[in-house]
Amino acid sequence: MRLILFILLVVLPAAPAFAEQRTHIVEVGGHTIVVKITENIGDVSTIRAECVIPRPHKDVWRVLTDYEHLENIIPIVEESTVISDEDSVTILKQTGRAGL
Repeated sequence: MRLILFILLVVLPAAPAFAEQRTHIVEVGGHTIVVKITENIGDVSTIRAECVIPRPHKDVWRVLTDYEHLENIIPIVEESTVISDEDSVTILKQTGRAGL
């Protein structure tokens, strides 16, 4: 299964006014993670990370949607709280730290 995570991040106001993309390849526990960072117009950047997880889809999805405990499996997440969960839309409040 290919896992794709999308994270939106607010960057400093000095961000460029054009889209620029950087790619980083990271090895973690014998797995390759490809991280693509796109600095968009304005104050928002998009970070896309993908890797192959050799587990059944239902197991991976169960872990990733256990939002109240994400800090236990994703090292950069310090806190994750469900703000609302209606129909098929879940809104989270998350804090974390990262260095790129």
